[in-house]
Amino acid sequence: MPLTLTPGPNPPTLTNPATFEVDTSAILAWWVTTVAEMSAQKVLILSDILGTVSFSGGVPNGKIIERNSNANGEYVRFADGTQICTHSFPGVAVTTSVNSGSLYSGSVPDWTFPAAFVLHSGHARGGRLVNAPAGVAVHLPYGSATSATSIRAYATASVASTDVAVWAFGRWR
Repeated sequence: MPLTLTPGPNPPTLTNPATFEVDTSAILAWWVTTVAEMSAQKVLILSDILGTVSFSGGVPNGKIIERNSNANGEYVRFADGTQICTHSFPGVAVTTSVNSGSLYSGSVPDWTFPAAFVLHSGHARGGRLVNAPAGVAVHLPYGSATSATSIRAYATASVASTDVAVWAFGRWR
């Protein structure tokens, strides 16, 4: 159901514009009328936006955006079911020569998502080496795992230490 905003009553005017005097009883009456009209509608206020996102019986019944973090990274959940997880692994060595030309690989610890995805949500995963030379890639294999994934980093030159930033997009419901 789309949110429609209707104009409220006009605010009271100054009784004496030269001195900015106003009839306080007119202001009070205007305010009471405006609040009464707003309570008949769903009014979106700042406290409705950030907090715990929840869903019950096919209807969102919590906040619009939930943002949190734990030892496994950060996540953002939206009321429409979208979830984004991010994390950074510092000090990864990409120094193992791979038997396909000038390619080096490095092992990154498995990543437990900071918040689980739902099964078969088709979540996408990706990553990058933060401070490494050109010709780099981070491989997070696609799969149906909802709570963790393996990671492998690649570069066209040996990198003694780099940060690996990873992300995953999918659905929490």
